[in-house]
Amino acid sequence: MPPEPDKLYAYVQKYFPDYQVTTAYEAGCGGYSAHRSFETYGWKSLVVNPADIHRKGKERYTKTDRIDAQLICRELKDGRLDSDHHTEYRA
Repeated sequence: MPPEPDKLYAYVQKYFPDYQVTTAYEAGCGGYSAHRSFETYGWKSLVVNPADIHRKGKERYTKTDRIDAQLICRELKDGRLDSDHHTEYRA
């Protein structure tokens, strides 16, 4: 799937229309446009400090988008990304 908020929104609307959605991604130089889009969809959106994502073993030394996404999903699912462990942008 291309990294475009509107494509993700269309996918979620098609396959998971009645689900509550929370997104999380690493803060970086890309800005907050995706975050703002997610919030306009009514989704909770977390912009996470990369240092707050728990890494173990080989994860500490291997950094790819796929691995990072899996780690963020795990942390979000396990409830480790909360108001004490993330940076949330507010316009």
